[in-house]
Amino acid sequence: PVRDQSGRLLRERRHAAGCRMIHFILVQNPQGRARLSKWYVPFDDDAKRRIEAEVYRTIVKRGTDFTNFVEFNIGTQTHKLVYRRYGGLSFALCIGCQDNELVHFEAIQQFVELLDASFNGVCEMDLLFSFAKAYTLLDEFILAGYIAEPSIERALAVARETSRSLECK
Repeated sequence: PVRDQSGRLLRERRHAAGCRMIHFILVQNPQGRARLSKWYVPFDDDAKRRIEAEVYRTIVKRGTDFTNFVEFNIGTQTHKLVYRRYGGLSFALCIGCQDNELVHFEAIQQFVELLDASFNGVCEMDLLFSFAKAYTLLDEFILAGYIAEPSIERALAVARETSRSLECK
């Protein structure tokens, strides 16, 4: 059995509701600067910058009357980009073509709720000045490219424990 850092058993979520591995998550501001990014598959730094720019261009040019899912090419491979806009921030997940978009669309909503609960209303400055806390929440919610903790309350409890332990050291 596979366990996370706190010793909890991880369940394989690949078969559940069409949820497979997330390739990366990006949170970008209106100018396209990444304020939070996590890459679960290896890319070199130049490729990451190109992908971030392409994600920004893809999201910005789509109007609100389109769906929040779009095919997205990385090299010769086709993936899906699932995104949501909240205020001035765009949250985007890159998933495989066969994955369930609605599961990941809901995952973005849950992650935003997790950030809102933790920061009492998240904004770009929270991600900039409290990036360690934001990454702790992200790592609690998505582990190794899989949604590890669908319960916002449990993810918040573990994140609070981690924050307390980091503050004590």
